[in-house]
Amino acid sequence: MRTLVFAVLAACGGGGSHPAPQLPHPRAPAHTSGEAPREELASVVDCDQLFDHVVQLDIDAGKLAEPDRVRVRADLASEHGAECRQQPRAVIRCAIGATTSDEVAACDQRTPSSSTSNSNVAPPGIAPGAPRSP
Repeated sequence: MRTLVFAVLAACGGGGSHPAPQLPHPRAPAHTSGEAPREELASVVDCDQLFDHVVQLDIDAGKLAEPDRVRVRADLASEHGAECRQQPRAVIRCAIGATTSDEVAACDQRTPSSSTSNSNVAPPGIAPGAPRSP
């Protein structure tokens, strides 16, 4: 499932370490068949806002020291910028609006719904089985 959350590890100066900010887990690229709608992906600006936000959340929660802000923020961008830009924009925007690290993680737990979903429909790329003869 695509809904796990990963922690970004960051070592702090002075020999100590702090828990790293949590970001939504990297997701597999969206299905690209001719009929499947593509999700709008996060932009560089969205990801920059997310990295700033999760660092601030950890500073506010006492998990990260203010002097480590710039280094941890740079580490997040260099290590996870490309992955972030492959995430659905809605997940990243949700995380930016979160007020706690747990809420950031919960943004990736949301299951998109569709009015056309039907449990009797085969997943994209798989033909449904033929009807049974009576």
